[in-house]
Amino acid sequence: MSKKVINKKQFEKWIHALRSGEYKQDTSCLEGGLGFCCLGVACKVLIPEKKQTLRASYIEGKSYLAGSMPEDQASAPAWLKKIDKNFSEVMRKNPFTLNDSIQTSYLTALNDRYRLSFDEIADVLELMVIHNAFGKHFKLTGAKRG
Repeated sequence: MSKKVINKKQFEKWIHALRSGEYKQDTSCLEGGLGFCCLGVACKVLIPEKKQTLRASYIEGKSYLAGSMPEDQASAPAWLKKIDKNFSEVMRKNPFTLNDSIQTSYLTALNDRYRLSFDEIADVLELMVIHNAFGKHFKLTGAKRG
């Protein structure tokens, strides 16, 4: 099984967007009437606008990113399409508790069930990359070697 490559610039762009305050948070879909889930923010900033798959809301007269997961977006980076599943595999093998009570195995649960802020989710993602928790699942490219 080959590793998916996390492009460092793409990852940093996603983390920056999560922390920017530009995106309101929503649950259960990439983008909805209230905002985005954490994975929806990644899709919004990493997929060129003309390649985003949209769905129309006839009630609101707007278009939103279609789907509930990055794999619902054909042009999402390959690593992003697998990140929730691979996050889960890492967490099952190396569980840790957030905020003294949150135990999870999915990024989507951090966003939808536990309602962590985008800033808190960015912290978790950065810690996992810094500590190479994704190990066999992902390889970060563009990183400086020390």
